Amino acid sequence: MEREIIDLGGPWILASWGPMRMRIAAWGGRGKESAKEGGKKAFEIFEELPPYLLLLRRKVREIGEEDGWPEVVRRMIEASRMVDDEDLTPLSAVAGTLSELVTEYLVREGVRRAIAENGGDISLHLAEGEEVNVGVRLRVGSPQVTHILRIQEGMGIKGVATSGLGGRSLTKGVAEAAVVLASQASLADAAATSVANATLISSPRVKRVRAEELDPYTDLRGELVTLRVGELTPGEREEALRRGLFRAEELVERGLIFGAIISVQGEVRWTEGIRPLLQ
Repeated sequence: MEREIIDLGGPWILASWGPMRMRIAAWGGRGKESAKEGGKKAFEIFEELPPYLLLLRRKVREIGEEDGWPEVVRRMIEASRMVDDEDLTPLSAVAGTLSELVTEYLVREGVRRAIAENGGDISLHLAEGEEVNVGVRLRVGSPQVTHILRIQEGMGIKGVATSGLGGRSLTKGVAEAAVVLASQASLADAAATSVANATLISSPRVKRVRAEELDPYTDLRGELVTLRVGELTPGEREEALRRGLFRAEELVERGLIFGAIISVQGEVRWTEGIRPLLQ
């Protein structure tokens, strides 16, 4: 597949190459030209990953320390390690890490506000006095925005990531969306994977298969993942939400994330810090 930089109108461009489809916007600096340079930077970073795919498919607990890793690989490993979930591999943080490195590049280019969104995983840069509204979709891939989060400079929120059923990555849980806010997009990405996985419940209405049946290149080979979920009982929905919320609150208490929103078949829960952000 060829690399493409596509003008989406307004401040936005799309950097498309293989599985990566990153939307980038920049205000200040050179505006859209800066965004286009950010797209080229995204290609450069993405190109560093293939030689490390075998490493990145390993459980993070099995990976030692190494000085020679590219920055993108180091951050993926670091983010997934910080979340402290034995099920995670560094690929749990790949989309958020790519977005994060692109916004950092744009900051060096002199932009005041930058957004890089990679498959629903968003990295933000807000200069002093800046703010941004982020739409929340309570079903991965849905076009419908159900909630708006107002994020201001000074809050320390630079990453918003979503994981769940129907996403590009496989999930072990039943959440249609687990949306996590954190100080880094890489960390938000890994944490969202962990929170979504935590909504795992035992039910005859949940069909699971081996991960490699859905993706021969998966980093979850040999493990059961969710294929589809039928209509859950009210008790099952509540149990899934309780499990996900418990995991999210653990991460909040450790200072790793700002908060999370979890959706299971129309039922929504969020951690305490989220409510003031909702519009």
